Amino acid sequence: MPHFSKSRLKLKANLSVDKEYRATGYVNIRTPWNDELRKFEPMTEAQKALCENLYKQLLDAGAEIGVTLAERNEAIDVREFPKVAYIPLFTNKPYDADRQVTSGYQAPPQDYQQKALDSRPDPSNKDLEDEIGW
Repeated sequence: MPHFSKSRLKLKANLSVDKEYRATGYVNIRTPWNDELRKFEPMTEAQKALCENLYKQLLDAGAEIGVTLAERNEAIDVREFPKVAYIPLFTNKPYDADRQVTSGYQAPPQDYQQKALDSRPDPSNKDLEDEIGW
């Protein structure tokens, strides 16, 4: 079972396999919507501290988050939705006040286009679990 998911997703633009994209992720706590401001309320200092703590735990554990995009279709079983992309998100090292990475860390180079091609399911393989086994 995936730890995170969103059942329906609409893209803001068409994506192309001929282009490169950048993916970013953030640890957030959902806050109430403010109709007057037309945006979510800011997180409290306690919520920000909790997010920072979660981030540090992910960093210390060497965790990555794998995001799989699958096209919705008429299938009842979500495992039958065709996978269209796999996005590995690496935990970034923290920055100092001058926006310099504190440990000299640089994320490993990735061939995302090849990764997406490699993650396409084999039609003869009925095991359509994600790459990490969920």
